[in-house]
Amino acid sequence: MQHLEQRYVAEIVMTLNNSHWLAVVLVSILLCSFGILAQNAFAMGPPPGSCSNEYAATIVAFKINNGTQTFDPIANPGVTFEENSHNTYLITEETVHIANQSSQGNTNPGSYWEHSDYYNFQSSSCSSSVSPNQYVNEGPSSIYDAVCGGCLQQVTIYTVRNSVTYNVQWLYAGATSTVPSPPQNLQATGGNAQVSLSWSIPSNIGNSDITGYKIYRSTGSGTETFLATTGNVLSYTDGSVTNGQTYYYKVTALNSAGESPQSNEANATPSAPPTAPQPPTGLKATTVSPSQINLSWTAPGNNGGSAITGYKIERSTDGGTTWNTVIASTAHSWYSDYFLSASTTYTYRVSTINAIGTSLPSSTASATTSSAT
Repeated sequence: MQHLEQRYVAEIVMTLNNSHWLAVVLVSILLCSFGILAQNAFAMGPPPGSCSNEYAATIVAFKINNGTQTFDPIANPGVTFEENSHNTYLITEETVHIANQSSQGNTNPGSYWEHSDYYNFQSSSCSSSVSPNQYVNEGPSSIYDAVCGGCLQQVTIYTVRNSVTYNVQWLYAGATSTVPSPPQNLQATGGNAQVSLSWSIPSNIGNSDITGYKIYRSTGSGTETFLATTGNVLSYTDGSVTNGQTYYYKVTALNSAGESPQSNEANATPSAPPTAPQPPTGLKATTVSPSQINLSWTAPGNNGGSAITGYKIERSTDGGTTWNTVIASTAHSWYSDYFLSASTTYTYRVSTINAIGTSLPSSTASATTSSAT
């Protein structure tokens, strides 16, 4: 939508409200000069439900840039940023998705309704021709304020389906820059001997660029002290940590005016990645009959950091020179080996299994079946 042109029109009308005929002439000239009457411009229209073969539209993307930062009021509803009076900011992206059929129940070309509320200057419009299930890209467009200094103004863009809202803090010329609000949504993720941090930009950056962020850390909640300063980035990796210890973090934002309040607190516990487990211990082989030997063992003390899922059992009849798998995986810590030959010596070994892999084999255990009767 041609926000810049509409904003200029509003200012002209307000300034010349006592000279209606002159305002009409100037507005007409301005509209033509800015190209509002071009094919894909918005024509002034009534409230929703009265556009020609109207389609419901949903705003799916909306980005704003004030010259130093880009803001997304869909991801951060009601985001506030600062701008000097008599300056402009840009709506760099506005994308709407058109419904699959119109309110008339057809898929013929039609239009969609959009309404703008710029600081109590309101405008409704019907788009030019659109098709069903189409993505329509508007912008970029410039928003200029020539009358407000030192005031907070709310902007809301509506369609039939949804709306986006953001706030502009207009500053008097030469106004002193303010510190940012705290960084948002700090997250901490533990890794192997490291903790990874990520966060979002402050909802209000102040009237100057973000220059960096400060990281605060502790091993107890609410007692963070300074750890490091970063550039204008939204992540940090702390490599000076010990596995198994929980660490707590907060982050602040920096601009030319100073340092913001601290962000929310986040914590994480670094740990080594899981490995294959240790082998079982205490393997015993006990003769039961001429055809049966019972086995038992003890689970290892170290499962590699991943739950034990089973045990692999192997058997040898030549004293451990060659091995055959008796069972690939059993969940028990015992096993009965049947259908053996009488008066025969069998040697066994067992390995532990987890999600990462299989351990080395345990120590061996042997037993000899009794003679046949």
